[in-house]
Amino acid sequence: MSKSSQVDFLIVGGGIAGTTAAETIRARSERRIMIVTDDRHTLYSRVRLPDYISGKISREKVFIKDESWYLDKGIDLLREVSVEALSLKEQSAHLSNGMTIRYDKLLLATGGFARRLRCPGFELDGICYLRTIEDAECIQQAIKSTKKAVVLGGGFIGLELARCFIQGGLETVMVMMEPQFWPSALDKESAAMIEDTLRQKRVIIHYSDQMKEFWGNGHVQRVLLASGKSYGCEVVGIGIGIDTLPPFIKTTGLQWKRGVLTDECLRTSDFHVYAAGDVAEFYDQGNGRPNQIGNWSNAAEQGKIAGSNMASERNIFKSVTSYVIRVFGLSVGFVGDTTFMPDTQVIRRGSATDESYVRLFIRDGVIKGATLINQSHEIRSIVELIKREVKIEHYRSNLSDLEFDLESLLSSNFQQGASSY
Repeated sequence: MSKSSQVDFLIVGGGIAGTTAAETIRARSERRIMIVTDDRHTLYSRVRLPDYISGKISREKVFIKDESWYLDKGIDLLREVSVEALSLKEQSAHLSNGMTIRYDKLLLATGGFARRLRCPGFELDGICYLRTIEDAECIQQAIKSTKKAVVLGGGFIGLELARCFIQGGLETVMVMMEPQFWPSALDKESAAMIEDTLRQKRVIIHYSDQMKEFWGNGHVQRVLLASGKSYGCEVVGIGIGIDTLPPFIKTTGLQWKRGVLTDECLRTSDFHVYAAGDVAEFYDQGNGRPNQIGNWSNAAEQGKIAGSNMASERNIFKSVTSYVIRVFGLSVGFVGDTTFMPDTQVIRRGSATDESYVRLFIRDGVIKGATLINQSHEIRSIVELIKREVKIEHYRSNLSDLEFDLESLLSSNFQQGASSY
């Protein structure tokens, strides 16, 4: 391949957003598509990594696409190559391998990068993150040869790391800066249910605390917390969020804040450039403000929308995001917008005592979001209620009853009855 090349569609990032976009474009166009990724692998599932660590699935089950898929689709895949500079004026990307790629349409789908903790001792061996398959394999090896673990972070990744360590038989300590699990979304009762489940597994939990220093001689042996407490350990798992803006994006002239700003069609401030997945801070029509969502299903859907629009369609991204994590016997779900604002009202279904508990977030008479404990079967109905903006004001007493079927709110007969008020 020459040092300079021309493509119709250049996709930066080979994860689920970028690959889905390429597949979507190919279904609509025979023009040249190139994916540039700094990963050494073809597409694999990051959400399957915890099950790979625990041995529940094999390595091959983590992968979604093999090399033959790209060949069959006629999609050029450049691996272990990154973008060093991007010229919007010349519509070209300069790559780390010395190539310059000119494009007609560009998609930024660079994903996210595990946020690194910088404190004394952070370079010691045994300090792990969970973002790539290489990270997963490092954790696998660490579990085999250690007895004590510390987890920093109480979000999705922190809980997945804790689950992996506990299943591996390790004594586990969790440390988080927040006063409870997900304080911006969960009430104290919901958070306590997660805490109780972990304490049953003999997990020690420290709230409102943070890492101050790692100690060890080449390999981590002890952590010191800001509170003054310290714990011996042979492995530390860190899940303190992701960063989503690669350095080259910040100097392009594209508009960005937390991520690259896009409209509802995922087009950026440059007519020829789109963004999808973790890196995209898109205009959310449902909330009337920019939003950034870092999960797998969102990235896949955005890849589909961006790809179709790059192929000259005009589709709007309207997805309602949902997450579910299972903490041993407990399922914890989040749907839509769970931001508590001055005009937000909350309807509670069930109770923490019953171990089945839902909180519906209401604004302007419609459901905007929900948190669910052991009620993940209601997610589909709640997603549809949010999408359709079903008015629920007259049915508050029904909604607070966990026996009331949310599906009935979606039926045509129920909606006809609702319209008579």
